[in-house]
Amino acid sequence: MNEILLEVAKVRKVFTTVSENLEVLKDITFSAPAGSIVVITGQSGCGKSTLLHLIGGLEAVTGGVIRVGEMEVSKMGERDLTLYRRKTLGFIFQLHLLLKEFTALENVAIPALIDGVPKTEAFQKAAHLLNQVGLSGRLKHFPPELSGGERQRVAVARALINDPLLILADEPTGNLDEGNARVVQEQLFSLAREYRKTVVLVTHDRELAREGDQRFLLHEGVLHPL
Repeated sequence: MNEILLEVAKVRKVFTTVSENLEVLKDITFSAPAGSIVVITGQSGCGKSTLLHLIGGLEAVTGGVIRVGEMEVSKMGERDLTLYRRKTLGFIFQLHLLLKEFTALENVAIPALIDGVPKTEAFQKAAHLLNQVGLSGRLKHFPPELSGGERQRVAVARALINDPLLILADEPTGNLDEGNARVVQEQLFSLAREYRKTVVLVTHDRELAREGDQRFLLHEGVLHPL
């Protein structure tokens, strides 16, 4: 059996406003073996993105523990969180967040260049990943010249460029039609399995949720196995 890469234990998140304390997540507990795909579904606004932000160290937990490998994310300082996000995580968002002034190839290579990978090596790896998502003929195209599905496939390649242990995907097909959504989903899951990446994906798409090794429904702050 694969070792556990991600452990989320009794995690709570409370947002405090002037008038109330809103408990968005209540004692969330699950674990993900290395190389597995976890899909969490639920209605918009149920806290799915908040959970990903906590795992990604973008927000602080109110209570509970999040571990990735030997790292306890919920206790990291800002410097360690920055390194954690750069070295350990790959992010895919509903909005591709590509830099429009850079080509597809450059967008994929940028995280590797920031991480100190030599330019030739970074661009070779970026080209290989773009080929794997079916975009070998679009390397020099800029984001406005790409379709929505193509932009998300660039985002998938970018998430893999630094060989992360964990990929966090926040509604990656949410803005796509059904055909393009299936292509992006298949390529993400196929590459994750090929490279043995652990994936936590949140979506409101029940069809997409069926493809996970583990499937959960987040409802009223509580995580229910499916």
